[in-house]
Amino acid sequence: MNMSTAFNVFLRKAVSEDAIPFPVSTKNSRFIADYSEDEITKAFQDAVQREIMMKKQKGIPIARYDGETKKAYLEYPDGMREYAKK
Repeated sequence: MNMSTAFNVFLRKAVSEDAIPFPVSTKNSRFIADYSEDEITKAFQDAVQREIMMKKQKGIPIARYDGETKKAYLEYPDGMREYAKK
């Protein structure tokens, strides 16, 4: 499973459960100990932006979330949106 597919699975599950779909812990995490919260946030945001740019270049739809309607959707290169069905 590539990162894009994994992220889409995560987003769909998070939306359906209205929560992170697994327990989150920083106990015994070297990554957390070595980086500040701001550095982790920045690294995540950079990774997401790289993935979005790669998908746009390849013409692949991008998974997004509409905060107004509270629904996940795919955004196609032509701007069309396809909302997830429950």
